[in-house]
Amino acid sequence: MPDSYLPGLHPRAHWMRLDAAALLKRFFFLEQSLVVSQAGWLPAIPLLDAKVGLPRHLWEDALTAGALRQRVLELRFPNRLMEAGEDAPLVALFEAGRHAPSAEAFVLSLAQVFKPALLAGYQLYLAQADEIADGPTLRILRQAVLDKTEQIRELAGWAAELLSAAPAPTGRAEAEAWTSGLQEQFTRLGGVSLDALEPGLRLGPLPGAREFAVAETPARRTFLA
Repeated sequence: MPDSYLPGLHPRAHWMRLDAAALLKRFFFLEQSLVVSQAGWLPAIPLLDAKVGLPRHLWEDALTAGALRQRVLELRFPNRLMEAGEDAPLVALFEAGRHAPSAEAFVLSLAQVFKPALLAGYQLYLAQADEIADGPTLRILRQAVLDKTEQIRELAGWAAELLSAAPAPTGRAEAEAWTSGLQEQFTRLGGVSLDALEPGLRLGPLPGAREFAVAETPARRTFLA
């Protein structure tokens, strides 16, 4: 056995006090929230490339969420209970993301806040995971890292196009203020980490939040080079 797996030497030893199933459950609820948000916002996003690409993103996220849920149930068998529990503030922040003031703000927040936060959480888990005990989980998260990396690249391009066509200067300022406010909340919560959230944490107000509603008339706009 490699020396790194001796007691106290492997990185995972630093967080063995946390149940692996609880961490994966956290990831599941965050992915689930993103799937709902992306599906809800899709009709209101005017950029054609995003209308075509975002369904693939939420499909990939749904696959990751389903695999994480199954893994949690395997690790916690016969306990089938799935509740956010102590992760409720973090889940609430992901859910609050759907109250973005505009399509530009929503796509920008996906590109700069939500997807990078999950990617960082997955990379941290992979860096500290046990190849022997966590093989199925590693397979799930390695694919999720590939998906998120490509998603972030595409989202950044869509956000840039949307912002370039947004009403100046209010459209860009509103989107950037929204994204900055979300990032501040993430900082308060400690991001998507492997640590337990501090008890009693509550979300603060988000600048420009608007009650989410699915667009009844799909937005349409084609950006030509």
